[in-house]
Amino acid sequence: MSFALDGGTCTELGTVTATDADDTNQSGFTTFQNWQITGGTGMGIFSINPTTGIISISNLKSVDLKNSSFTLIVTVSDGLNTSAPQTVTITLPDKITVCHKGQLISVSKMAAVAHIQHGDCVGTCGEALITRNRIEDETMIASGIAIYPNPVQDKINISLGVNQQHIRKIQLVDLSGRIVLQMPVTSQTKVIIPAGNLRTGIYMLKMYGDKMATHKIMIE
Repeated sequence: MSFALDGGTCTELGTVTATDADDTNQSGFTTFQNWQITGGTGMGIFSINPTTGIISISNLKSVDLKNSSFTLIVTVSDGLNTSAPQTVTITLPDKITVCHKGQLISVSKMAAVAHIQHGDCVGTCGEALITRNRIEDETMIASGIAIYPNPVQDKINISLGVNQQHIRKIQLVDLSGRIVLQMPVTSQTKVIIPAGNLRTGIYMLKMYGDKMATHKIMIE
């Protein structure tokens, strides 16, 4: 399979698919799971959701975008056996489409890296994503929650105010869906998350209370 770097929606390039003989003989028999990137020139640059097979950009900060493509060696399981490794190709166009403040712009490869570092994403914005982010940001502001700075270099500051949403737990999740950090919230009004040991890239900050709120964070 092949995906263009900017061919997806806001950093999600697309979904890898697979076939299985058991499923061919009996439709719905196979549940594909444990998608993994095991090698390739793009390993560490891209991630794959282990449940859905969605490939995302995880880190372009130090990548040489002069290349015309990257490769990913991908495997998947049917719950019992693991597939033979297969190659997925990520192609890089000369001009890259970036979602900048809800608008699509076409920029050079190196300019795309700068945009990502400042919180923009590669590919189309997606109306649902724009609406969701706007609603979530408005909800957090109305609830007295502030998250700063973004992009992050050394630490993430989360000010909960009077904690109207009764936030009880905070998670930091990478683009593969892996929880990289989890911490309880008790009576504190401010939470500080050190970022020094985190890899550069995009993360989702999830706050669990009366409702779950998410916020996209860029770690530099």
